Order: sequence, then structure tokens, then C-alpha cells
Amino acid sequence: MSRARRTTLTIPEELYKEVEDLAAEEHRKPTTMLSRLVEEAVESRRAAAARRQDFEIGVKAAFGGLSTEEIAELSSRLAARMHDEHLD
Repeated sequence: MSRARRTTLTIPEELYKEVEDLAAEEHRKPTTMLSRLVEEAVESRRAAAARRQDFEIGVKAAFGGLSTEEIAELSSRLAARMHDEHLD
């Protein structure tokens, strides 16, 4: 188990009430629930950053050899197609 650090955290009362409610639902202490929620939020942000990086690598791999003009043409064609499909 990782080491814990004791700290004081100031959060809006309404938010803390929600944490208390979630903690009660899972039969946990509010501090444990808050720690778990923060951990999940950090993991979610890291995962989103990794997905963003993977997406950027994929875009560069797929379109890296195209000129600016070619990318603009492709972009306008895709936008037109999406617009047409949206109208259907």
C-alpha cells in the first residue's frame, strides 16, 4: 500500500455532501471516498492524455505526407460529406 499524506482540503460544502453520500452508498469513510475519487480523476486525465497522443501519432502517420493544400481539400470534402449525412 502506498504511503498516505495527511492534509487539509477546502472544498465547497455541496461537493463534500456528495462525497459523503457516495461514501455512504459504498460503506466507506468520506476521506477514503475522496481519495478514491481523486485517484480516479488523475488516472482518467492520464488516460485521456495518452489517447490524445495516440490520436496525434495516428493523424501524422495517416496524413503526414500531404501538403497543406491537400489537407485543406480533404478536410472540406469530409465536412461536406458529414453535412450531407447529417441532413439525411
